[in-house]
Amino acid sequence: MNESQFPADEVGLDLTEATMALAERPAHRFEIDGRVTWLLTRHDDIRQLLTDPRFSRAELAKPGNHDSISMMDPPDHSRVRSIVVRAFSARRITALRERTEAIAAALIDDMLRHGPPVDLIEAFCLPLPVTVISELLGVPDSDRERFAQWSRDLMSTADPSRVVSAEEDLDHYMKALIETKRAAPADDLLGVMIAARDDEQRLDEQEMVDLAAGVLVGGHETTATQLANFTYRLLENPGLADSLRRDPQQMPSAIEELLRLTPLGSGVAGTFGQMATEDLVIAGVNVRAGEIVVGASAIANRQHDVFPDPDQVGLDRNPNPHIAFGHGAHHCLGAPLARMELDVGLSALLARIPTLTFAIERDDLPWRTNSAVRGLLSLPVTW
Repeated sequence: MNESQFPADEVGLDLTEATMALAERPAHRFEIDGRVTWLLTRHDDIRQLLTDPRFSRAELAKPGNHDSISMMDPPDHSRVRSIVVRAFSARRITALRERTEAIAAALIDDMLRHGPPVDLIEAFCLPLPVTVISELLGVPDSDRERFAQWSRDLMSTADPSRVVSAEEDLDHYMKALIETKRAAPADDLLGVMIAARDDEQRLDEQEMVDLAAGVLVGGHETTATQLANFTYRLLENPGLADSLRRDPQQMPSAIEELLRLTPLGSGVAGTFGQMATEDLVIAGVNVRAGEIVVGASAIANRQHDVFPDPDQVGLDRNPNPHIAFGHGAHHCLGAPLARMELDVGLSALLARIPTLTFAIERDDLPWRTNSAVRGLLSLPVTW
């Protein structure tokens, strides 16, 4: 191991022998609820899955369910995505960075005034992205705390009724907020969506509601979870934290490695699933029309011939073609924003609280259960 490599703690990810055995073959056939499902484990095969027009996400959307942009196919996907893509451009994210740094500084000031111990998730990891995405979208300050619970409910895998209730509550909230914004237009992302609906006729009403809700929930839930997960890694790897503190310019490379090594999904895969719309061959197997194909990105992101020393955080890894944010047309819309927030958040914690450490034993930390995302319920810290 050279000085730019650090061991990667698993952050609750157990790559067991059974899981790693999946990586030895490129495709595995299962039947789930009577439907043939193929699990792909190779990096190039998953990239093909995510770009091949013979696969459909829309075919997997629940009938009658207003689903997010992530479950659309072209041309609808391209039309809807084009409405908001400029809000996440590199230029726009650069302009947002200063405001994000100010929010992070204020949150840390509050932590230091309060004194240890604190739950880092409640004090920092959650409010940072919630504030940023709410300001970007145009959500009032007084409503922001409601989204954390809605997000948790939407990610629940234990109680379908919680998911349905959260979907309905968020749908009603967004419809009411849109009507308020129509009466008093504002220069924010929701204002852009309303113009696209009312003036340009590029969205229908439900698409606008779903898009706004998806941006709001997706724009904070995933970043908050990974900000806590990545902080956990730094606390477990003080050598890595010290290296980043000495040379903050390494932080973007560290974030790419942490994204590669820390799947957000709670299953084997951190998966991307699609349906074949015609008979085809992928990963050397014959897939029939109507069969589902899923990509195990967590395995592919540790593929030895793509990522040498795959279990190490390599700060000099270049290129780093991980697929943590997906690939192709469905590459995560908010990836530039998430990268910036992770950079700002981790850099601020390292610089302002250099003695940050766990307030309880690592084995006592509570992890989410029955959730579609992998992460901590709380992260008690002291300094």
